[in-house]
Amino acid sequence: MTISLIWFLYLFFAFLLVFGLFFLFNLYLIFSTGTLTIVSFLVTFLMFVGTILILYGAWFFLREVDWTQTLTILQNYAP
Repeated sequence: MTISLIWFLYLFFAFLLVFGLFFLFNLYLIFSTGTLTIVSFLVTFLMFVGTILILYGAWFFLREVDWTQTLTILQNYAP
């Protein structure tokens, strides 16, 4: 059984979509409840900067991956 590496990239994009939705929901709650303080702004800003740094690191390491390669799982498995 083989799995194309592109499926892991799709899974990563799905994770990024869910993370982005949670981040936007967090911003919505901060602004809608009126709890925009220096601390909440600083924590949200640091989280945003950390996210950007992690995404840059992921791009840096994943840019040279050949996504057409396959991963073989259970090649000589006989029950």
